Amino acid sequence: MGTIFKIQENLTANQSSKVAYRKEYSLPQHFLYQCRHVGYEYNEKGYYIDRQNGVTYLLAFTKSGSATLQYEGETITLNPGSLIFLSLANHNIISAPENPWEIYFIHLFGPEIDTIYNSVYQNQGYHFSDFNADKFIESIMAIYEAYQSEEVNYYHVSSLVYQILMDVLMQIKPSKYDYVIMKAIDYMEEHHAEPFDLNKLCQLLFLSKSHFIHKFHAQTGMSPKRYLTEIRVQKAKRYLGQTKKSIAEIAQLTGFENEKNIYYAFKTIVGYSPTEFRSNLY
Repeated sequence: MGTIFKIQENLTANQSSKVAYRKEYSLPQHFLYQCRHVGYEYNEKGYYIDRQNGVTYLLAFTKSGSATLQYEGETITLNPGSLIFLSLANHNIISAPENPWEIYFIHLFGPEIDTIYNSVYQNQGYHFSDFNADKFIESIMAIYEAYQSEEVNYYHVSSLVYQILMDVLMQIKPSKYDYVIMKAIDYMEEHHAEPFDLNKLCQLLFLSKSHFIHKFHAQTGMSPKRYLTEIRVQKAKRYLGQTKKSIAEIAQLTGFENEKNIYYAFKTIVGYSPTEFRSNLY
């Protein structure tokens, strides 16, 4: 297995680009929304990036030009007006070999970002084809300006990042899942650290076990148990990237119970162990 973080010929950012990078600071981090870098880029023809680098999430709006994104086993074209919301813990490739690609973007992290991402992904997917970016661009540039200060107000930055996330949530189209399945998913998100009791969940939903399993698989493409495992893996990734807790501790906090279970889940879903994931984040 090669290195997890990899960039190849990242031909990017001409002189008109404006990008701010995170500065080190000592404020408590667990309750603040933050970003690693943010701003505007005009990427020249030939742009190419191949990456998988950990715990941040990418929001990028295409202002002009186009690019090709490979993510979650799909290949899509990013045209003007499109917004992508990616977990950079997952492998992705973006390229613009034939034309420039102009974007406003933010790499962000913070409290319950994984839950927000999952909510967007479950309802909208990772791609908005016709996103109203007026507020998004305004907030992006406000964060960029905030980072130009010698003394950055990180509480102000956090509030701007929160505004961006709420704007994205407000533009989600109606859910592709019905009310019962959404209620089940919400339950699994809230109780992911507890032992999974399928009988109890079916009782809460007033459905027989066989009917619920069939309905859940038909709409999500996986079993309830597998879906819960995916949730737990996303939660574990956050602990691995943002804390120094041991694998055993993280297993307990995310419902895996022991190291054997969390290692098996990571190998099955992510393709490498929790230890390998943590050691290759940066």
